[in-house]
Amino acid sequence: MVFRHVAVKLPRQLVRHLSMAQMPLLGKHCLITGGSRGIGNAIAARVASEGANCVVLSRSLSAAREATDKLDITAGQAHVPVQFDVSKTRRMWTLDDLGGVNLSSIDVLINAAGVAQNKFLFTTPESEIENIISTNLMGTIFACRTFARPMMRRKEGGCIINISSVLAGRGARGSTVYAASKAGIEGAFTVFPMFLIVRRRSMSA
Repeated sequence: MVFRHVAVKLPRQLVRHLSMAQMPLLGKHCLITGGSRGIGNAIAARVASEGANCVVLSRSLSAAREATDKLDITAGQAHVPVQFDVSKTRRMWTLDDLGGVNLSSIDVLINAAGVAQNKFLFTTPESEIENIISTNLMGTIFACRTFARPMMRRKEGGCIINISSVLAGRGARGSTVYAASKAGIEGAFTVFPMFLIVRRRSMSA
């Protein structure tokens, strides 16, 4: 038996179509808090590779720009860097807070902004405790408050992803406040999705 290898040159439009078929988030808009580094940056890179337009939030505008410059633009995506500190705003976010980003345009919210801890509780400064809780827990809560309602009003809905940690359930040395902040996320958002389901049904009725 003889096997022959035949090279077939596909039309450029067909190649592009096949490439697009591998992008489940094509045309979607994803907002990633803490998207300039760590887990948030890795998530931004992944969703961009799947066709999403990314809004990358960071405390540093230069870091946000550097991150967005490295994201995939194969499908013609437009990525937006935004300087915004989730720990500083104790209210629902506005269009002005996010540099003009249309809140109703966001299909996927990914809360990845987070501050770690590696100190015993008695040696952790109060300012650091406040920063961890404000960033990890309160930042997540107000982000969800901001985007959940616009998503509920849209026919296609939306998706919210909150990043927790295994430490939320078992803790570890030097992570008291961090574990508490992540446990707060898990506790709050065990109930919150149920509320959204009820509200969505009542709005649709």
